[in-house]
Amino acid sequence: MFTPVRTLSIAAAFSCTSSTKPSAERTPASATPSLVDTAGADTAGADTAGADTAGANTAGADTGAGPASLSILLANTGNLDEASGGPCPAAPYHGSTCSRTQEAELSATIAALAPDIAVLLEVFDMRDCETDDWVGAVDRVCTDADTTAPYQSARRLLGDAYTISCDANAHRSCVGARTNRLTMANCEAGALCMAGSTTGDHPIACAGQGAFTSVSRVDLRWAATDTPFALIAAHPLNATDATGDACRLAQYEQAFSTLPGDTHSLIAGDMNMDPYRFPDLFPSAEYWHTQIGEGARFFAHSVDESPPTPTWMGLATLDYVLSDFLEGSCTVLEGDVRLDPEGQSLDHRAVLCAALTLDWVRSRQRPSHTHRQKQ
Repeated sequence: MFTPVRTLSIAAAFSCTSSTKPSAERTPASATPSLVDTAGADTAGADTAGADTAGANTAGADTGAGPASLSILLANTGNLDEASGGPCPAAPYHGSTCSRTQEAELSATIAALAPDIAVLLEVFDMRDCETDDWVGAVDRVCTDADTTAPYQSARRLLGDAYTISCDANAHRSCVGARTNRLTMANCEAGALCMAGSTTGDHPIACAGQGAFTSVSRVDLRWAATDTPFALIAAHPLNATDATGDACRLAQYEQAFSTLPGDTHSLIAGDMNMDPYRFPDLFPSAEYWHTQIGEGARFFAHSVDESPPTPTWMGLATLDYVLSDFLEGSCTVLEGDVRLDPEGQSLDHRAVLCAALTLDWVRSRQRPSHTHRQKQ
């Protein structure tokens, strides 16, 4: 049964800025191509998206005490048009938002929320516009792509207050970290690193499927508490049979074990499974419950009840925020407070964790030794 979620006032949330200059892949107009988009100027020349030139970049970091809490937004910005025959065709968008109007509305809402960390999924890579030959669709993000600034959708959605890193597979899972609150290893402060995230290999079990899925990691340092941690952006396969679930299970293992390693970690993603409504349906759901609960490493901040508030079509909870070193809860943005205006085609509801704080005991333990009360 659908349970109405608590609402919050966007006006009472935080603030943000916007706009940056493109780069990193193809650039509009006569800008010099480079792999990294720095918010305000292109950095032509060397590829810095995959190499840390001097460890974690600290430019722009909040060096004062600052608020001792983190706000985190998880948002799958994809839409239903590919399945429903709407105006966004399967190619080249593959479920990503193709409307400039909708993109601008999403950007405005994200700016009003101004999260410290934003994890955006199904983000469109503008380099794929070469395969959109639609003529005269003014609202398409690919229309006049070469002269669009900022060039990349990830930057248009988040604005220039963020350092942004995307997965190295299809560049559709992007993590933004506010430059005055966090520093990001391997990506220059304020830059857009299109393949900057450490990305798990496509599992053998995923052969022939899940081309646009990924599990990736960025390393962050929270300046206010001098806390380093890994952020895992997860978007595993949407599986409906045993073959697909074997792929999803392999990607879950990347998200919960391989990529976090022995580093305190925050996992945020569209897990493409509701392990609370369907706990025994697939092995991936059973595995989920070995990773969260009594004696397990991770705590589900976004699980408010059992079953938790739906994030997909009012039917299932697919989107989760988990960690092994924070405490606090999250809210599903629904009803009057949602990422996209009512009537638009986003099939997922965003999740906002407005004020997660350090769990001072668990944050000082080795991650393999942490545990929480069973949920």
